[in-house]
Amino acid sequence: MDIKRLAQAYLDETVATRRELHRHPELSGQEARTARMVRNGLDRLGVPYRDIPDHGVLGVIDSGRPGRAVALRADMDALAVAEQISQPYRSTVDGVSHVCGHDCHTASLLTAARILIETKADWRGRVNLIFQPSEEGPPGGAHVMIAGGAMDGIDAIFAVHMTNMLDAGQVSVEPGPRMAASLRAYIDIVGRGGHGGAPHECIDAVLAGSAVVINLQSIASREMKASDPAIITVGLFRGGTVFNAVAEDAHLEATVKFFNLQLADHLRDSITRIAERTAETFGAGSTVRVEGLCPPVINDPALSKIATDASSRLFGPESVRFCPAWGASEDFSRYLARSPGVFAFIGGRNESKGCVYPNHHPRFDIDEQALAVASALYAQFAVDFLVR
Repeated sequence: MDIKRLAQAYLDETVATRRELHRHPELSGQEARTARMVRNGLDRLGVPYRDIPDHGVLGVIDSGRPGRAVALRADMDALAVAEQISQPYRSTVDGVSHVCGHDCHTASLLTAARILIETKADWRGRVNLIFQPSEEGPPGGAHVMIAGGAMDGIDAIFAVHMTNMLDAGQVSVEPGPRMAASLRAYIDIVGRGGHGGAPHECIDAVLAGSAVVINLQSIASREMKASDPAIITVGLFRGGTVFNAVAEDAHLEATVKFFNLQLADHLRDSITRIAERTAETFGAGSTVRVEGLCPPVINDPALSKIATDASSRLFGPESVRFCPAWGASEDFSRYLARSPGVFAFIGGRNESKGCVYPNHHPRFDIDEQALAVASALYAQFAVDFLVR
């Protein structure tokens, strides 16, 4: 059984699938065409599957021999970002693109399914193939897949994520925290509008909201231990209607990132307290909601060892590299609440090909040789876990 050779042999097909997906990106909850491509691919392989609400697909490869069960997960949705690459496979959908690499994950998992079928005699047990919608759209699609049975009887789960933080051919599968926990904050400030020439008659919601933005930063700098970092980013601030009037109201939305799940309640309380009291200082009213907790992604040490050994055997010990934990969040953590798992970063960076931009950048792209790495690692992890 030579999984690396098979992944390389099928690379052209993987690339073709990835490019077809890339040309036709679909936003969270709209992945009808993508799901149809996945179903067609599984049909060609003879893999049974069932549809999960909101365009999820769950395939099952059963060896026919008793053993453990492992799940392999790929996400399928795209982002509302206008792509700026010139390649012939660039997005054909205005304002929507696969600038996070989910097209790569889906194509690679389909190829891994082919490899697992061809090597079925070498392993026992069952592999669940999770093609998940809506990873980018809160609250994420993982809970829908879980409700549809994707994790029933599963002993371990594995996923990949393309990143240009690593060179193509490199893999990061170290144990411990890999992606951050997150919360979302919604803050409404209510003041009293009026003429910009008479601010003394008004309560300026924009001024109060601006103070809230600044004061929220004191949570990370003054309430968190250095060993327990937190990031609070106010990414949306709307207030006012015209340049010469004092704004009557303002609306703020923030994302909160952290790695220690035990900080969630403290962060919720602190954001609420600071926003409300800051608004009160300016004479304004406020309402604050902090919600949408997504736990951190934490790799299981024993399974990380299996993934490390698999990468070393496939691509050499030099392929395994350290990559810092990423401050983004991932609903892969929902699956980890059901079984231990590994979230692998797969390098796609290649300066000679211009593949240097980060995920979510309008010019994000990867060296497509990385697709063979992802396909092989998906399959090798599953086999190595099931033969133990």
